[in-house]
Amino acid sequence: MKMFHHGCRGPVATLVGVHGLSTTHPRWSKNVPCIHPDTSNSTLVGQYRRRILCYAAPPSPAEYVEHCNAEYAVPRLIEFGFVSDSPSFHGNSSSNDQLPVVRLRHPEGSCVTVCLHGATVTSWKRPGGTEMLSLDGSNRYDGEMAITGGITVAWPQLGSGPLPSANGVLQHVHWSVAETSYYDSDGDPCPSVTLYADHDDVSQSPMTEEFSHPFQAVLSISLGLDEKDEAKRHAAAQTKLDALRERREAEGEAEAAKKKSKKKKADGSSSGSSDEDADEEDVYECGPTFVVTYELSIMNTSENDELKFTSGAMARFATEPLEECAETIKVSGLVGKYVLDYSKDPMMPALDIENDHFIKIDPSRKNTMNRLYVDCPKDGEVLFCPGTQHHMDVRNQTGFSDILLSHTPGANAMSITAARKARPVRLQPQEVWKGEVKFKAFDRYWDISPFEMEQDPEGLPVPPKSEAFPPRQAGDDAS
Repeated sequence: MKMFHHGCRGPVATLVGVHGLSTTHPRWSKNVPCIHPDTSNSTLVGQYRRRILCYAAPPSPAEYVEHCNAEYAVPRLIEFGFVSDSPSFHGNSSSNDQLPVVRLRHPEGSCVTVCLHGATVTSWKRPGGTEMLSLDGSNRYDGEMAITGGITVAWPQLGSGPLPSANGVLQHVHWSVAETSYYDSDGDPCPSVTLYADHDDVSQSPMTEEFSHPFQAVLSISLGLDEKDEAKRHAAAQTKLDALRERREAEGEAEAAKKKSKKKKADGSSSGSSDEDADEEDVYECGPTFVVTYELSIMNTSENDELKFTSGAMARFATEPLEECAETIKVSGLVGKYVLDYSKDPMMPALDIENDHFIKIDPSRKNTMNRLYVDCPKDGEVLFCPGTQHHMDVRNQTGFSDILLSHTPGANAMSITAARKARPVRLQPQEVWKGEVKFKAFDRYWDISPFEMEQDPEGLPVPPKSEAFPPRQAGDDAS
């Protein structure tokens, strides 16, 4: 299976040293001067160099979107536009409806939207349009303030710290598109976008003036299918289909036709298609599992100074109304972990051990929940149920080693952050750090475990089998 790249020449093996980008690469920030390609020093992306179009003035957002659609768009998979293009966009008087976005569309129906301001994933939808992420209703979308909610990047600090801006500087800057890519596959082309920012971008933002350490940042976001779960899903469907066909053969065509006729009358069906076709379509008990792979690379470009930082990929998932579904909105997979509880004092966390298999939200809670679970290893399952017959799986990969759970009182949302906080990164000059996490969205409730049965022998608090919560629009609430 071949991978195709837009915006570079030569395959991308890793983010470090082999991008080979040699196309025009303008920035869209209003105040960034034109910069000619630098080919002298080793950088985070090797031959990938920043080539700025030599406009008489820096490109406007509209010019930048036009450029990106010409250079990086892929029909039916990757497209560029504006944040206001979305029917769910609810701006206000200070909003800049010309903030550029990139949309990754999967042939199976899921869609991810990334705003280039802050590299924030502002939307992740299931097939059919159900929104899985939650955005803060007070977001200004003015191109200066960070967008709160969705999936956001925290760097060089996660939470409160020496910088006045909580969660660091990268949420405030305008990221540029470095490349897009996809696989030559009808089943899972896995569309991807790679974004770039550095200290020049930070220096242009009035929100980030206090941070001056030189760095380069590359963020890659892709939308694909979970291969293992897809194989399991197809195998289960094939088993069900084989059993269905064997039963029909045993019953005989005449008896089967008689049963079909009775069933049609009982159901009042007026469809012209055969029940056999309908039954064969129903062998899939759930939809595909989608995966957003989120990979952040940081290079310390200083010649002499160490770069110390914490970081995180903060995902805020929409939930059912907390007052109605408190028993089924829960997180699993963190029992036995050491916990640093920042809820009462962000600067002096309390140390604890998690004793509960399920972490739930108390609707009567008055203060913000902010709990850091330490040493969550690679590929460890952290499962989240939003109160419906679906669940999410957050899996740390390279670099991220903690999980941060956060909830604001009254919000119909739960934040789960793949974090590096308990043990900060100390990056030496010219060194590179990479943090990666996979967010998986399952179209079913998780497999019930033995301890779950033991906890509630009279009846499990399992979400009802009904339609998922309606698509959540930016601005529906302040969650």
